[in-house]
Amino acid sequence: MAHIMTGAELASQQKSQIDISALGQDAPDLHLSEADTAWWREARLGLFIHWGVFAAVGRGEWSYFNEHFTEEAYREVARTQFLPSREPDEIAAEWVETAKLVDAKYMVMVARHHDGYALWDSPSSWKHFTSMEVGPHRDYVDAYMRACRAAGLGCGIYYYPPPPWTDASPATSTPRASRRTRSS
Repeated sequence: MAHIMTGAELASQQKSQIDISALGQDAPDLHLSEADTAWWREARLGLFIHWGVFAAVGRGEWSYFNEHFTEEAYREVARTQFLPSREPDEIAAEWVETAKLVDAKYMVMVARHHDGYALWDSPSSWKHFTSMEVGPHRDYVDAYMRACRAAGLGCGIYYYPPPPWTDASPATSTPRASRRTRSS
């Protein structure tokens, strides 16, 4: 069955399709140089890594929000279920092997996703919700970066800002009080 986006997930998708430059908020210092743009066009294929606590839930990166987990219940999932059986270096090596197999020239890892869980010891994490403090006590971003560099792959990091349903987010569109919650 196809997944149908609704609510905040759909709103986020729609926001990502907005041409920011049309809003007069262009940031020239974030533009790629002509050389970097040429490299990216020549590379053609990259591997984007979406992985984290939501993988233990098994229903997508928006499960925390869409399934109305309480913060405590989702932390419990991170603490007791997001416990990969392999070491970060082994996991990263498999990602790199997959990228090389399909002739990808670069990889991008989501280092913190919509659920606010950081896959490294982030000093600015949301309530210390990191893979170093809650769950496996491992740094997956470091392993990923080392594996990419050792394989000669371009590597990037995608970092989602504070989750939209937290008080820390300037983009909150859903008031906390209106969210139904689930305890497990």
